[in-house]
Amino acid sequence: MIIKTHEDVTASVLSEIERAPNPRFREIMSIKDLQRRPVADAEVDVWNTSAEGLYENQDPTQADMNLRGKFKTGPDGRISFRSVKPAGYPIPVNGPVGELLRAQGRHNMRPAHIHFLIYKPGFKTQFSQVYSGDDPNLETDAQFGVTGALIGNYVRHDNEPAPAPDVKGTWYSLDHQFVIEPGEAKLPRPPITGKATGEPPVSVVLERMDLR
Repeated sequence: MIIKTHEDVTASVLSEIERAPNPRFREIMSIKDLQRRPVADAEVDVWNTSAEGLYENQDPTQADMNLRGKFKTGPDGRISFRSVKPAGYPIPVNGPVGELLRAQGRHNMRPAHIHFLIYKPGFKTQFSQVYSGDDPNLETDAQFGVTGALIGNYVRHDNEPAPAPDVKGTWYSLDHQFVIEPGEAKLPRPPITGKATGEPPVSVVLERMDLR
C-alpha cells in the first residue's frame, strides 16, 4: 500500500488517527538530519492497518481515511499521535506471486507495520515502515522488507496511566527516530483514489512448508 492522498496538513504534534476498538498505541517519532539535528516543519504522512489487517480503502466497513493521518514536526523535530496497534496481513496470491510462493513453500504474510512518508524541501523524500518487534513473521516477510533498523519496540502497558482518559486497559507505546538526508524533495502521485465497496475482502493465507 502507498499513500491515498497527500493533502494539506491536518494535525500537528499530538493528534489521533484511530476510530476502531482495537489495542491503542501512542507513538513519538523524531526526525533528524545527518548531523543529528532536529528537522522542524517536516510533513509526515502516517497510515496503518486495522487489527484485522485491512487498510481503510480495502474495507468498506471502516470510516473514510480511518487510520491515516498527516502531521508536521515541531521545533524539536518530533510528532506524537495515537492510533491502533496494526496487524500483519497476507498479500494476494491469485497470480504469479502466489505461484512463486507456493513453489518455494513460503507463506504470504507481511509482518505488522506502520507506513511513513516524510517530506521536507531540501531533503530527499523518505518512504519507510516501522515493523512490530513482536510479530512472528519478521524473519520470513513475504516481501523481504524487514531490516534491523526498521523494527520498532512496542512497549506494553498494563497498569500504567494511559495517554488519554478514553483509553482503557492495555495500551502500547513506540518511540522511533528517522534520519533524512539532503536532496531533492519529490512527492509521488497517490495511486489510490477510491474505496472498496461491498463486503470486506476474504484473505487467503499460505502455510509455510519444508520442501527439503
